Amino acid sequence: MKERLNWREACEVLGCSKSTLYRLVANGQLRAFGVGSRGRWYSRTECERFVLDRYVTVLPKCVNSDGYLI
Repeated sequence: MKERLNWREACEVLGCSKSTLYRLVANGQLRAFGVGSRGRWYSRTECERFVLDRYVTVLPKCVNSDGYLI
């Protein structure tokens, strides 16, 4: 798998739209590299980490005291 993703590939990893991807960058939640040129790209590692961090943040709220999803 390649590390540098274009916006379509980044959206696929993140499971979001192009406008959401750009909003994440504008809000500082995700970095874009090569900004200002036609070579803008996103890090696969950062995209995957963002998804994992969101999952870990949401998961505890969805699990009861016995460890089952609610």
